Amino acid sequence: MSQIDKRIQVNTIIENQLPEFLVTDFPNATEFLKQYYHSQEFQGGAGDLINNLDQYIRSDNLVPEVVTGVTTTTSEIDSSDTVINVPSTIGFPSEYGLLKIDDEIVTYTGIT
Repeated sequence: MSQIDKRIQVNTIIENQLPEFLVTDFPNATEFLKQYYHSQEFQGGAGDLINNLDQYIRSDNLVPEVVTGVTTTTSEIDSSDTVINVPSTIGFPSEYGLLKIDDEIVTYTGIT
């Protein structure tokens, strides 16, 4: 199975792209722009879709797990859990993804 190729994201290089006067006069500008681009470039986000459209339309990336996005948990969970176990993470964004469990939406920062 093929995966979506990782490409350079603006949020990882923005601090080297800003002029010195901007960083000096507005010290929070770098972090603000990093967070803005991060919000646009997560897997499935607007920036990601635009920059990686050629990856998303490749037929060998369209495996059933990616297309349907349906999975189950392998153990009971409650509101205090910090780990949710699933049988497979194929098709999940590797970081900053969303899960819908019943009528609740959970955000996660990474998969293992």
